[in-house]
This record gives sequence, structure tokens and C-alpha cells, in this order.
Amino acid sequence: RNGVSRNGVLYPVFPYAHFAQVDDADLDALYAYLKTVPASKQVPPPNRLDFPASWRPALIGWRMLYYHAVETSPEPPSSSAPFVRGRYLVDGLGHCAMCHSARGARGSLPAQGYLAGGRIPGVGWYAPPLDSHQLQRYSTDQLVAYLRTGTSPQGSAYGPMAEVVYNSLSALSAEDATAIATYLKSALPHASPTPPLFPPEQAPQLGVASIGADVYKRACADCHGDNGRGKDAAYPPLRDAASITAPDPINAVRIVLYGGMAPTTAGNPRPYSMPPFVQQLSDAEIAAVINYVRHEWAGLPSGLTAADIERMHGIVLD
Repeated sequence: RNGVSRNGVLYPVFPYAHFAQVDDADLDALYAYLKTVPASKQVPPPNRLDFPASWRPALIGWRMLYYHAVETSPEPPSSSAPFVRGRYLVDGLGHCAMCHSARGARGSLPAQGYLAGGRIPGVGWYAPPLDSHQLQRYSTDQLVAYLRTGTSPQGSAYGPMAEVVYNSLSALSAEDATAIATYLKSALPHASPTPPLFPPEQAPQLGVASIGADVYKRACADCHGDNGRGKDAAYPPLRDAASITAPDPINAVRIVLYGGMAPTTAGNPRPYSMPPFVQQLSDAEIAAVINYVRHEWAGLPSGLTAADIERMHGIVLD
């Protein structure tokens, strides 16, 4: 709850700001479960942070500047039981804001960035905003299915979200998944989304757009369809997909470069995979096809270049 161990203060990658909102019974249950986990022989890697971050006492200064324990605000009088339970799970045990919030100075999580979306530090993926506007494309039942299975008619989970579904959310009860969906679909939209990683300086020119359309027909249409709507539950749609409509194109670029697979879950036991195209398409072709898709089906003036794609190869953001 406080981010302090027997050996001193903990780095905020440990989500103590969120566990501070977890009640005693659930913390006791976590402790009881962890006591049953066999000891591991794995030796933790050495600290590779640069000074002064590598010096643990420096965290005291960081906490004084950027961390203040937050008490849960009262629920609105009209809140339903699923809304209350959903907020508890999102803000506490789920600690969704660790990825889906906009970061402030020195990696802090200011209140105004709550669930506003942002780039996940050190991972190189973009986590979209979670609010009623962004999630309106899902019905409550569809969002519940996405949380538990990693797939939906609107698309599938890839990257870090696929790991979250596989390791955690797939074990949610239907009631808890419904509670999370109810809360998230009630959250107010955010006025200030995170600025794009690569702001489009200009819309693609006609010749470039033509190249993108040609690459799409050659490499993408067989699975995702000529209209970008996908096919059944096997191949996710690109039209209105979160990775295509996001202000930051890095998720789309990474998936085209290196491929991906939705998590294997009870509700999706044989997921289809997206093959990598890093060895089949040039950087210029990848830029062109992503510009085409984002312009055609998201209405975005995407102007990625081959140089942008080259910088994104294996990118890890700080």
C-alpha cells in the first residue's frame, strides 16, 4: 500500500499507488496465495538504471515531488453496484492506469491524465484511452467478452494487452468482467489525449496513397477484406480498430513489422496469428500501407515516412 519494504522504498513500477485502494480482505487473500507459490531459483538481474535513478534513496525525493497517496473519492449517489465494483477493480487490483494513463514529469501519474491513454514507458506500445467515448464501439457484452477472451468483433488484443488477458483477465468471473465494463463505459471522455509519437506533418500525396492501396490489396486484403471489415472471428477488422484510429501509429507499425497473436483463452482456444512483414515489405511500403489504412478507414491525415518506420524498428520508449 505504501511502497515501502524492509529494504527501503520501492520503485513506482510496483503499483503501490493502486494497491493503496485495495481492501484488507483482498490483500490478506493475495498474501495467503503468494505463500503457496514455490520459491524460485531465478536470480534477479542487476540494477541497470542510470544515476541518480539507480540510487534507491533518490526515490524519497521523487515521492516528495510526484507521489501523494490518493484516497478513493466518494461514489456518486446514483452509482450502481456493478459501477462501484468495477471502479474498485480498475483502480485497485487491476491497476489499469499504469498503462492507460498519460504520464507526467519523471514518469509520474498526474490525476488529469487518468485513463487518458499514453505510451507505455520502456515497452514501445501505445495504450489507448479508456472512457465512454473510446469504448462506445463496444456493447457491454462485447467488452466483457474482450476482457475474458482477448477478441471481439471490433478486434483482438495484441502485445502487452494480450499478456494481460492471458495471465489475468481471462480468469475474471462474468460478474467482475461486467462490473469493469460498466465502469469503463461510464467514465467521462478525456479532453486532452496524448499527442502522437510521430505527428503527421502532411497528408500522403496521391502517388504514395496509390502505393499504399496496392500494398494493401497485395498483402492484406485476403485476410482483412477489401473493405477492411475482416472476416468472421478469424481476421479482425481494420476499419475503426483501436490500433488504426489511435493518435499514435506505433501499435499498427509494430504489428505490421513483427506480427502478433491474440491470447489463447477458453473463449478463443485457437487464435489466428498476424504474420510479420518486416522481411517482405520495405520501410517505404510499410509506411505507405499504414498511411493508406489510417486515411481510408480512420479519416486520419497520416504522413509516415520510410525514415519513421526505420526509427520504429525494435523501438523501446523511455
